[in-house]
Amino acid sequence: MIQTRSQTMLGSAIGFVSQVKGEKYAKNYGHLCYDFPIMIMTSGLAQTLGYYESRAAKGGVPGAAYKTFLDHMTGMLDTCGIHPGADRLAWVRDARVDEYMLATQRLLEAAVPFKHLAASLLGVDAATEPDEGDHA
Repeated sequence: MIQTRSQTMLGSAIGFVSQVKGEKYAKNYGHLCYDFPIMIMTSGLAQTLGYYESRAAKGGVPGAAYKTFLDHMTGMLDTCGIHPGADRLAWVRDARVDEYMLATQRLLEAAVPFKHLAASLLGVDAATEPDEGDHA
């Protein structure tokens, strides 16, 4: 059966967010689902990925949420046929304008089901703060 890109992305998003349910960092992850598209729109994809990578490197519960979220976003790009590889920042830095714009568009599109799934599967509301640690 042929699926639309939205259906394919939703299926991937359900799998990714379901993996996080029950983890210590689930609430932090849920907040990242809300924050990610806002940061892309205000700062751009390269700066957002750089910031998220730096937070992931700090470790702890919030760091685990950032790392997992970045891995899932890379998986969403793979779902769309964009393959940044392990070094996301180098790929974004070296990407052609059309690749960069397409990646930005696809990640913003992917953010929609992630936000809905953060609310439904993880119980995270955009207006609440994470339970553990700093998420931003």
